[in-house]
Amino acid sequence: MAIATIYRRCRRCVAAALVACVLATSASGADLAAALERLAGAKSEPAGQSQLAEAWEQVAAASVAQLPSVLTAMGDATPVGENWLRTAADAIAEREYRQSATLPVELLEEFVTDRQQPPRARRVAYEWLTQIDETAADRLLPAMLDDPSLDLRYDAVAAVIIAAEAAGEDAEKTRLYQQAFDASRNVAQIQQLADALRDLGATIDLAQHMGFVRQWQLIGPFDNADLAGFQTEYPPEREIDLTKPVEGRGGAEVRWKGYVSTDKLGAVNLNEAIGNEKLVVAYALAKFTSPRDQRLEVRLGSTNAVKLWLNGREAAAYEVYHSGSEIDQYVVALDAQAGETNTILVKACQNAKAQPWEQDWQFQLRVTDPLGGAAEIEVE
Repeated sequence: MAIATIYRRCRRCVAAALVACVLATSASGADLAAALERLAGAKSEPAGQSQLAEAWEQVAAASVAQLPSVLTAMGDATPVGENWLRTAADAIAEREYRQSATLPVELLEEFVTDRQQPPRARRVAYEWLTQIDETAADRLLPAMLDDPSLDLRYDAVAAVIIAAEAAGEDAEKTRLYQQAFDASRNVAQIQQLADALRDLGATIDLAQHMGFVRQWQLIGPFDNADLAGFQTEYPPEREIDLTKPVEGRGGAEVRWKGYVSTDKLGAVNLNEAIGNEKLVVAYALAKFTSPRDQRLEVRLGSTNAVKLWLNGREAAAYEVYHSGSEIDQYVVALDAQAGETNTILVKACQNAKAQPWEQDWQFQLRVTDPLGGAAEIEVE
């Protein structure tokens, strides 16, 4: 056989092998994408668990070079799916670390510093990065004080707090604490920093800093006998006219009245404002305007049963009495339009107060940006 003929056949064989390799790689990529999609959509129901386990095995077997794809998939995942993907990512990283005693630092750092990636996924990458690179935290955290990942921002603020505690001069302590205070979005961290600044002589308006609404119009009491008031449609749910009296509990006439909270965290004390009574309902109204179109969050906390209306539409309802309360207990998104008046109506119901720990009748509400910073709004 002529040498030229052998050469041509060999070239065809090599080309065919290369095509097969490309097709295999493409199929592998498609299979991985399908497995990631299956895990991302995972639910807690028993049905489909075997398919999820199979998809997890496939994802966990992926190379470390595909780790960013696995982490990125966390962004569109259900809470259950996020857990599946997180453990698969950990399995990839752990296998690579056992085999090579390291991980691709540049790949991880590129992912961590990409703010377009899912915040929780960036946190996972950050945890692996700091395990293999002791300089990573000191190098990266200073740029994360305004990070959209609340976990990474928390660590960045914590680093500034450590620096403030170590500072020798009160002026430097104050500067660092103020920097951390302005950056933090964690409620406990913010309160810690407010105390530290006050100890150094600073004046801190915590309610304003956190976006609590303190100016309200209140009306009540209305009846909550047999706890039926939560579902009863009283006049403020049908019409709001601040000049018009309406019929309250027992046929008594009730009117809207102004109220300004003086609580450091904006709590509206209805025992104080309406009366220390039991089996009653009250309403609170606030209005605000936004200087621009923006996505906001209305964050409500109460130990009482509450309903929330935003711009006349019911946005939340929680018929729960005295099971605990915390800041940002309930969170509802609101798209505010520039210059338009937005209304917030809260219905707060009190029970029979049979137990000593059932005495509180109050709520607190703040308006924030999606990360929890005080919203840029004007309360009327």
